[in-house]
Amino acid sequence: MAVLAGKCQKICISDLNKKATIQLREIHPPKMNKTAPTEKFTTVYTAGFMIQTVMGSRRFNGVNINKNTTHIFICRFSPRIENLDGAGEHFINYKGKFYRIGPITNIDEQNKYLMFQATERGLESKEATNA
Repeated sequence: MAVLAGKCQKICISDLNKKATIQLREIHPPKMNKTAPTEKFTTVYTAGFMIQTVMGSRRFNGVNINKNTTHIFICRFSPRIENLDGAGEHFINYKGKFYRIGPITNIDEQNKYLMFQATERGLESKEATNA
């Protein structure tokens, strides 16, 4: 059993039914005649996740302005993603929304499930989410 959102709850494989990708964001400096840097997302890992909403978000023009954890993502353990750098440049992309990955927990240190605390960044199409 694992403690999730203050409750003792079993994780079932069938709960990991939300397909999402973990992506690395790279920011490139502006080209000669451009004023804004560009960003590129590269998929690092694709998996089925269980998703929990921790708290609502405060939005301005469709963009979350909170810095706190808004969502918990849980997936099967993989050594490929257990030790992401935590520099804030890894995101979970789910249904066109990006969630900045914060702390990652190997639940109960059993190498079965990983829990990602994440903050909703917003829709990919909004310019303000590039921050």
